[in-house]
Amino acid sequence: MDVTASRLAFLAGAGSLVILLAAFGFQHIGELAPCKLCLWQRYPHGVAIFLAVIFSRAKHRLLLWLGGFASLSTAAIAAYHSGVEQKWCRALLTGSAQSSFWRKLWPRQSSAATKLPGAF
Repeated sequence: MDVTASRLAFLAGAGSLVILLAAFGFQHIGELAPCKLCLWQRYPHGVAIFLAVIFSRAKHRLLLWLGGFASLSTAAIAAYHSGVEQKWCRALLTGSAQSSFWRKLWPRQSSAATKLPGAF
């Protein structure tokens, strides 16, 4: 199979489309509210899809470089997002839906030693 720029652009755009569809599926069908970093990760995927469509019509090399930059930027946001979730680095964003999601999923169990007197 010959790997051409057109095939590469198509695969990159299709991959970004699948990722965005999965994210919207989790949000709307699975009712999983995205945090701010989740939303930030979606923008470069949208740009990559747009650039892939434009490249299918106008075969300009600059569009490939811009698509690559969009892919790298979403990967950088994803790496930071993963670090925040693993508590390897501090979140620069506060008040996200992510923290409330994890609190609902794994609520803290208070032990008798940590309860305040008079608390139930």
